[in-house]
Amino acid sequence: MLLTKLHIPQASQNIVHRPQLYEKLDTGLSRKLILISAPAGFGKTTVVSDWINLRKIPAAWISLDKGDNDPVEFLNYIISGIQGIHNSFGASTLGLLNSPNRPSDKSIAGLLINEILRITQNFLLVLDDFHLVESGEILELTTYLLDHIPANVHIVILTRSDPALSVSKIKKPATID
Repeated sequence: MLLTKLHIPQASQNIVHRPQLYEKLDTGLSRKLILISAPAGFGKTTVVSDWINLRKIPAAWISLDKGDNDPVEFLNYIISGIQGIHNSFGASTLGLLNSPNRPSDKSIAGLLINEILRITQNFLLVLDDFHLVESGEILELTTYLLDHIPANVHIVILTRSDPALSVSKIKKPATID
């Protein structure tokens, strides 16, 4: 596990704060999903990391790469990211995830959600560079999480292109124009 993938990127000292965008992001805290889709270089990561730091929002940040198209890797990073907020989180899920008789990904995601229910604090689960996800299994897992995630968790997806997620069951995602 590459721990640097779990750190919120630090903005440079010369950052231009974007209060109008922060207000839009604030409204997204009433929804399960905040989707930010824009081409490379438009400042998606910078805006969200600065917003999190300014607002002091607890966040589990995962910077995805092509290697995260494996469900075990993907879920391991999500668990490790949440452990950055709640260090005792995910022991049961990790045990099943890494067992030789591993149950289905959906069963593991269900256990993960049940463990999240024990967390009372609101927090963000940020999936940066989601455009690198090509696995149908990961897209299904993400959709399952969005459909069943407790109200105290808000998933933020940063991507260069709209993901192939089935989000029809959730309220309209918050988008940043």
